[in-house]
Amino acid sequence: MAHNETPPYAARLRTAREQTGRSIDEMAALLGVTREAYWDLESYDDEVLTCLSIAQVAGLCRTLGLAPRAVFAEESRDEPGAITLEVLGLKIQAHLQAEQMDLSAFEARVGWDVATWLERPQEFFTARYPVEALRDICQAIGVNWVAALSAIACQQPDEDA
Repeated sequence: MAHNETPPYAARLRTAREQTGRSIDEMAALLGVTREAYWDLESYDDEVLTCLSIAQVAGLCRTLGLAPRAVFAEESRDEPGAITLEVLGLKIQAHLQAEQMDLSAFEARVGWDVATWLERPQEFFTARYPVEALRDICQAIGVNWVAALSAIACQQPDEDA
């Protein structure tokens, strides 16, 4: 799949919401977004990647009873073991060492502030990082981002969503 071709994420979210019997207003309130913003999630496939934080997507998946692998099926593949935040940090560090690259060069390559996240992995549970940040970082180091999102969704406490 080409990077610029977005799979049918919106339809999956809409179908799952309808199956749970939740309204758009309920979902918007649960995610802390406007009704219009939630409607966009179910109307435009790239919205879930660019407009929701990793924490919000984790909460969305839990609320709808969907595994991240189900939402992002085209970009998922079997990964051995869990890709927790800690493991992901170690993989980033190993990548930097293997590539003989400093952190600022890596940040320039991926387009995201990685230093803050490496110092405080819980930063991934804030509104600071959209899902596309996780995707971009993981793709740069050869890690399946959906496997990482799946592990992150399990790590994050419900009350932080």
